[in-house]
Amino acid sequence: MKPDLYPSEQKTVLTATELMMLLSISSTTLWRHVKSGELPPPKYVGKSRYWRYEDILRFV
Repeated sequence: MKPDLYPSEQKTVLTATELMMLLSISSTTLWRHVKSGELPPPKYVGKSRYWRYEDILRFV
């Protein structure tokens, strides 16, 4: 079952793990999509990587 792309309590940022679960893809596939430009690059906060939810919706 795929997760809802429009949850009622929408998160503003997603971790790599959350993004992989949302898109039902592996880590390798996630980074391949980022490298090819199919997904936006993450934003860094310290050493942590995050994607803005609204940026992902534009790409999906």
